[in-house]
Amino acid sequence: MGRARRRAKSDMLTTNSCEGCRKVQKETCLPPSQKCHRNSSSEIYQKSLIDYESETDSAIDTASIISSSDSRSITSSSESTSSLELSLSDDSSIYSSQSHSKRSAKKSKTAVVSIAELEKQEAELDLQALALYVTGVPFQKFTSKDSCKQCIESYTHALHQHQHNQMRAYGIEDSFSVDLRNLAIDIHVEEFVNWSIGDATFQMKEHGYYVTPNGATYYTDQPMEPASLTRHLMIPPSERALFTATHPPQRPWVTLHSPQRNVPTALFTVMNYNVLSDSYCNRQVYGYCPSWALHWDYRKKGILEEIRHYSADIICLQEVEFKQYADFFRAELQKDGYNGMHFSKSRAQIAATNMEAEKVDGCAIFWRDNKFSLVEQTNIDFRKIAVGSSKLGVDNMINRVQTKDNIGVCLLLETKEAVWDVNNLPKGESVKKHVVVTNTHITWDPEYSDVKLIQTIMLMNEIDSFVEQRLGPGSKPPLIICGDFNSLPESGVCEFLTKGRIAANHKEFKECDYSKVLEYFSSGSKLDKQATHPYQLRSAYSMDHMPFTNYTYDFKGVIDYIFHNRQLKALGLLGQLDPNWFADNKVIGCPHPHVHSDHLSLLVEFEISAGDY
Repeated sequence: MGRARRRAKSDMLTTNSCEGCRKVQKETCLPPSQKCHRNSSSEIYQKSLIDYESETDSAIDTASIISSSDSRSITSSSESTSSLELSLSDDSSIYSSQSHSKRSAKKSKTAVVSIAELEKQEAELDLQALALYVTGVPFQKFTSKDSCKQCIESYTHALHQHQHNQMRAYGIEDSFSVDLRNLAIDIHVEEFVNWSIGDATFQMKEHGYYVTPNGATYYTDQPMEPASLTRHLMIPPSERALFTATHPPQRPWVTLHSPQRNVPTALFTVMNYNVLSDSYCNRQVYGYCPSWALHWDYRKKGILEEIRHYSADIICLQEVEFKQYADFFRAELQKDGYNGMHFSKSRAQIAATNMEAEKVDGCAIFWRDNKFSLVEQTNIDFRKIAVGSSKLGVDNMINRVQTKDNIGVCLLLETKEAVWDVNNLPKGESVKKHVVVTNTHITWDPEYSDVKLIQTIMLMNEIDSFVEQRLGPGSKPPLIICGDFNSLPESGVCEFLTKGRIAANHKEFKECDYSKVLEYFSSGSKLDKQATHPYQLRSAYSMDHMPFTNYTYDFKGVIDYIFHNRQLKALGLLGQLDPNWFADNKVIGCPHPHVHSDHLSLLVEFEISAGDY
């Protein structure tokens, strides 16, 4: 059982069975939050969901909760079970009933009947199921056979009031109704059961039903897509006060240089962000984060809010699944004037189905259409490149490098007039300057430090070949390399990128003989048993600016970078998230309800002068 499932609910409703209460005519029914009028001395029923699950004899007739190590399932005891809907109108004593089996085949008219009529028909009013599915709190079982009309009316009135308060907390003012019984048939159990205790995920259901964090569903005749719900509506109401109180401060802007004023200059910003693929985001890895804050429907809204807040001109994202790119990022960012592209990791090419291929993550780049135009792109598949080097006869290229499916993508962009200072535009064709933007994701495994280096060497070789083919030998256009390099600042990867060379005897090659490989992929000066590249790169960020870009329970360090050559000047950058916020709020790792990935975004403002190259 997850720790969140043991969390106490402050708004827990309570009740007692009132079997035989018809004999007590002088007493009046109290709200479910109080003791039953029949037995004022009986204890209030406040068992937790854990206790409830152990009482198999009192399990809900219409649903069984089956527990396993990874998931839960709710199954209906009968598909023809009557679906009971509690109307959220002023008359809380009116119910609507319809057959689920008929509903599945064909939507039938809803018959509206009163409580008295339901009693006459001896229709079961399973208020334990009602309470569990509406409030997430188990109740003792009630049926129309052993409950008086006053009890049922009082009980449903309390539920009505509770639901009304919840809806107001969500900012929902329209007329909705709550589906009570279909939940036992339609709902995705793992997500629903977790959410019913205030700690799980949002999910839209068929027939216009929507699961909400308090464990209920709302129904509306007008479909409401998840995209129309704000991120705030997806936070469990019981956690909103804490959510608001722990909101982090704004990250500061750090000025590095002042822009030039005497020559035409182009100014633009570049963002780098590993958004954490939904495939990797689960409670097994990030158990310190509530499951509702791990769900992609929640995280994607926060990620998009952050992207839009900083409004970079060029955006490089890692760990973006193709489906996320096509259905969400591309669709949303096109509204803001961006164009974009995506390249999946190489395992997508051998996926058994299109659905599997769409779930493979990769790298995406977006750029503002009014400031840049795409000239050409090249996709960099490290596994494919390694296969092509098999003629070198280096076993480790087969046994180690080819086992990793990491990739990169390189774009040649051309500036437009909008990126230049409107008061000091360059003349004629000088407005069109080439900028090379690369995005990559290097393998993560610390045991494969040699593969990290080889992939980085291959990356620089591919960039140099691409520039030479498009712009001619010796060209040195402005170059930006963004990515998750999974390497610390003192690593061989960063040493190679910033110093332009690495020797075959470097310790991170792990005594593997890659000397032939280094010479083969060397794109700079040809040196014996060394790999080189001709670009003088530097990291826009230093450890002073950002002591960590990846913040998890068991690792905190810098592994994400924005490198650039000397044809670009970094004018400023987005500073670190206040370390005191992590300490004061005991944030031991990300993701977090306020931080939607285990990585932090990087943002740099660059300047290009008209005469720089």
